[in-house]
Amino acid sequence: MVSITQYLRLDIAYDGTHFHGYQKQPGVRTVQSVLDHVLYQWFGSVHLVAAGRTDAGVHAHQQVISVQVNTPVPVAVIQHKLLNWKFEDILIRSVVSVDASFHARYSAQSRTYRYYFSDKPPSLWASRYVAQLPSQPADIMAIREALPTIVGSHDFYRFCRSGSSSSSTQRHIFDARCLEIDTYWCVEITANGFLYGMVRNLLGAIFELVYQRKKQVDFDGLFTNDRSIVYNYRPVPSKGLTLYQVRY
Repeated sequence: MVSITQYLRLDIAYDGTHFHGYQKQPGVRTVQSVLDHVLYQWFGSVHLVAAGRTDAGVHAHQQVISVQVNTPVPVAVIQHKLLNWKFEDILIRSVVSVDASFHARYSAQSRTYRYYFSDKPPSLWASRYVAQLPSQPADIMAIREALPTIVGSHDFYRFCRSGSSSSSTQRHIFDARCLEIDTYWCVEITANGFLYGMVRNLLGAIFELVYQRKKQVDFDGLFTNDRSIVYNYRPVPSKGLTLYQVRY
């Protein structure tokens, strides 16, 4: 049988607890390395591109991956294999054939992250996905007051970890809100894209603003063009963060 180039879109979810992020790295377990290994065994050489390269310990409710594979295996067989593949911390939600022009990263219009937290110890089930952080009623009100500050187009270079490959640190945030979901709180941020480590650093700055009762003007100053000004804040723990949705 003659191999042909096929293009697929995978929608997956994963528990990031035991992954060193999405992107393949030497000597550690990542989401991409697991997918690469399985797909190579079945179909030979593959090329994967993800909508978002999540950090170590970060989860995904919806991660989208472009797959380019050269194989004579029909699409229906590939779909059956992937949808019936069982792994403890990765779930293949859907597999569809796409045009060669589809690109999981560059075709995306927006990405939404959610950060789940609580002031109480989470249940055993939720302990992997919910961060325990102070969150009194006054804190929640202050978080909700601070979030509109980040909406719009800004230079987020202060919130980008070293090692980023992005040529520009300008991003546009469409929406930022604090929600109550079941017994937990959740900060939900939707943007056209995120820099390396941006969400955790941004939330670390917001929570520091809230907990230390800093003035709003101090937080506004994080977007100043003066790069000589240094702000010290800790990124929030990774386990509360989930890549929630990608829109095309």
